[in-house]
Amino acid sequence: MSTFVFPGDPVPIPPTPGKPLKLGPGLLHVPSGDGSDSPDTVIATKPGVLGTNKKRKELWVESNATRYVPAPQESVVGIITNRSGEGYRVDIAGAHTAYLDSLSFEGASKRNKPNLKV
Repeated sequence: MSTFVFPGDPVPIPPTPGKPLKLGPGLLHVPSGDGSDSPDTVIATKPGVLGTNKKRKELWVESNATRYVPAPQESVVGIITNRSGEGYRVDIAGAHTAYLDSLSFEGASKRNKPNLKV
């Protein structure tokens, strides 16, 4: 039976006597850190189906998540990183940054430009 995990979910660690457990993509080992005998935990870092290989003692998360690619004319949320003469450079978490003209705002004119913080 397959187990579906979300980012931040603790992952059940199967007992692995002898050989150490190998963690694959999508999993993160979090040591207990308090010096006690409490067991370490493993958490998921991406959503997907938890995969296991009991013979090789491996755990991983199978996911078909891909990098987001913004398309033209699509609404996105961005962070203004730079101001140039007539516009703003905006980081939209894509491969390239976007350029937003200062006159493209509603009610903006050459005399009345928006003043956005960088």
